[in-house]
Amino acid sequence: MIPKWQMTGLFILVALLAGFAIYMSPNSYAYAFLSGQCSRDPLPTVCHRFTGARGGAMRSAW
Repeated sequence: MIPKWQMTGLFILVALLAGFAIYMSPNSYAYAFLSGQCSRDPLPTVCHRFTGARGGAMRSAW
C-alpha cells in the first residue's frame, strides 16, 4: 500500500503539472476561463464556442 505522504506528493505533482500546462498555453479555453478572461464584456474568440446561444453545451459530430 502506498503511504499517505507519497499519495499527497503525487497529487501535488499532478496538480503542478496541470497548472504549468495551462499556464504555458495562453490561447486555450482553460487559461482564458481560469484567468477570468471569459467573464469580461468583450469575450475573446476562444470563449465564443463555449458560451453560445445554445446553452453553452458542446455538441458532438455524431
